[in-house]
Amino acid sequence: MRKKPTVLFVTTEINPLVKVGGLADFSALLVKAMKSLKVDIRVILPYYGLIGEAKNFKTTSFGLDNLSVNLPLTDKEIEEKFSILETKIPNNIPVYLVFNKEFFSDRSNVYGYRDDAKRWYFFALAIIEFLKKNIFSCEVIHCNDAVTGFLPNLMHFEKDRQLLKIARVFTIHNISYQGSTSAKNFSEVKKDQGSGKLPPFSNDETYLANTLKRGIIYSDIISTVSENYAREILTPEYGMGLEKLLLELRTKLIGITNGLDTEYFNPKTDQNLYYRYDSSSINKKLKNKVSLQNDFGLRENAEIPLIGFIGRFTSQKGLELIIPTVERLMSKLEFQFVFVGDGDFYYTQELYRLSRKFPKRIAGYLANSRTIARRIYAASDIFLYPSRFEPCGIAQLIAMRYGSIPIVRKTGGLADTVEEMDVNKNKGTGFLFEDFSETDFLIALVKALSLYSDRNIWQKIVKRVMEKDFSWQASAQKYLLLYKKAIKNHHQKI
Repeated sequence: MRKKPTVLFVTTEINPLVKVGGLADFSALLVKAMKSLKVDIRVILPYYGLIGEAKNFKTTSFGLDNLSVNLPLTDKEIEEKFSILETKIPNNIPVYLVFNKEFFSDRSNVYGYRDDAKRWYFFALAIIEFLKKNIFSCEVIHCNDAVTGFLPNLMHFEKDRQLLKIARVFTIHNISYQGSTSAKNFSEVKKDQGSGKLPPFSNDETYLANTLKRGIIYSDIISTVSENYAREILTPEYGMGLEKLLLELRTKLIGITNGLDTEYFNPKTDQNLYYRYDSSSINKKLKNKVSLQNDFGLRENAEIPLIGFIGRFTSQKGLELIIPTVERLMSKLEFQFVFVGDGDFYYTQELYRLSRKFPKRIAGYLANSRTIARRIYAASDIFLYPSRFEPCGIAQLIAMRYGSIPIVRKTGGLADTVEEMDVNKNKGTGFLFEDFSETDFLIALVKALSLYSDRNIWQKIVKRVMEKDFSWQASAQKYLLLYKKAIKNHHQKI
């Protein structure tokens, strides 16, 4: 297939319009990368209230102002009206916005409502109605996570011949989120099997549908955000109850590791840093370290290894390994530890306790701060990211971009993006460990600190890591092939 496919990218978040989590970054970076490959890719998402509040935000209308769909209830159908607006995000990428007061524009949040299942069902129906208007004749729809899982299911049962020709791609960003309802509360009898038409909503708003499962079943290609995660979700440990289904469908499962926005995350141009630098001026990292030590009240010494952690304070991110291990090593090895983020109250209190116990050696900021996070990336020598599981992860990529050598668990995208250190062969970008245990983590951390003591070797490692290519270009080429494969698979079935 020589012609590049036309793609409608379906998401519930995209930078810079709306961001709740990593999906917003993925959406923006993928469409930007595809645009650079001359792919006609356009985005559709809801028009949330917080989008309308954004400054310098302009929309245009092209006549789709009085559309409607029928939402099925057990005893009736209710008509829900909406309109379609258009805007542009950087790189001149068109974005279609589904405008509806009841479900989106009068809501202050993106997720977390009792009627979320109904909201995302309506969103899927609205997209189908939009496609019927032929404003954009796409060959592929690319859906993302459980919130968009209704769409491939509904498209499969569409009677419109043009819609039936559209191939369906479904990306799993985190398999633990399986739908708008609580799948963990399903009994075995009531558990949604994911096949067949969607049942109507019951009047009490309970909706027993596993939308992630339905997105998987009714798509031509399933992708995940790293190659290793695609393998992991085939196992009971990571599959969250869907491993048997995914094993059956593994021929259409593909893992593509996310890239990094190397323009945005660039220590040479980052205005958040005390001193900007690149791989040819690594000595300025030491200046960043001393400045951070001064700001955080740590003992100023450029030679002391500085260890950093940035992220959510949760068990998933490995805080239950980090806290006891750092405390244990404080009396045995010379290093400093800095952190920034927020999350579970228990871990927040434990990090605060450590900073009080070792005031000149441990310090942090118990809230999210982009400026402080960037300064920690730039100042730290070693970066901790020992996640219990990690579909892809971005923190380890940023750390390497800024010359902070990561210690990660060998799981998900961490295993795909961090190469085990081999000093003898001048290879490797970090330190990996297998089991989620304090012992394995401690061994990796001691190994890193030991290697840091040889400044000549360490500087060579930092230079090598900073010069790695973590951009989206390689990933974009794989998505282009994925879209073409989805079209081929789909046309073989219709």
